[in-house]
Amino acid sequence: MNVNPYVAPSAPEPPTGPELGAATGQPIHWEIGEVINQAWTLFKPNWGPLVGSLFAGQMVGGVLRLPPQMMISTGQVTPHDDAYWPLLGVSTLIGIIVQTFFQVGWMKMWLDTARGRTPNFADAFGGLKRFMPMLGVVALSTLAILSGTLLLIVPGVILGIGFMFAGWFVVDKNMGAIEAMKASWNATAGQRGKLFGFGIALMGVVMLGYFACCIGVMAAVPVAQLATGIVYLRITGQPSFDPSMPDQYAAPPGGYGGPPPGGYGPPPPGGFGS
Repeated sequence: MNVNPYVAPSAPEPPTGPELGAATGQPIHWEIGEVINQAWTLFKPNWGPLVGSLFAGQMVGGVLRLPPQMMISTGQVTPHDDAYWPLLGVSTLIGIIVQTFFQVGWMKMWLDTARGRTPNFADAFGGLKRFMPMLGVVALSTLAILSGTLLLIVPGVILGIGFMFAGWFVVDKNMGAIEAMKASWNATAGQRGKLFGFGIALMGVVMLGYFACCIGVMAAVPVAQLATGIVYLRITGQPSFDPSMPDQYAAPPGGYGGPPPGGYGPPPPGGFGS
């Protein structure tokens, strides 16, 4: 192969490997404090769309629940009236439907952020495509957890941990409800004790948000969910974005420059070979 010594060297090619977000096949190690710290670091430059989308979803849900809730809160309907429980049921059902719809978009935003991408506010309103599988996960997992809770609580906790990533599989892998629940159950095997501690830590994060005059919860909830998304990526063998790692393959400032003054000199006797 002929080599031209007068051509400036080019930037080195980065090594090939799985793209960010591509499954590696094996769970990636994670620690509770490290994941929460990483979630907070990723949240700070992206707080606008993450907090704004959460606030928008809560506002939409609040407006849709307003008529039955106003009738109950103003005393137009009391617990002794025949219309009380149907109205309460309608209000609760509206809340579940709205929450499920936005949950799809929120999870996509959290996953994008965990992968180092900029979350898109419009994704919060794009949950219709995966709405039915997510609603199936909500209904089936809630029924299973409630049933397990009736059996001395502990089975309910185990089921809650086992199905905690089902919604993430629906959004990230386009799975159906039952398939996603099975995938979550298998992915959490061997890590449920650690995930229990992780859940307790996230409860502490959200409580700190409530203690900050309730305003901080608008930051605490996205941070907690972002941390959950990072753990989902790790246990499914998908690398999350680490903002503390510099780009090792970026070209140096100002580029590589041209040949030195006077050039590289004449070719050696006999040429450069092939």
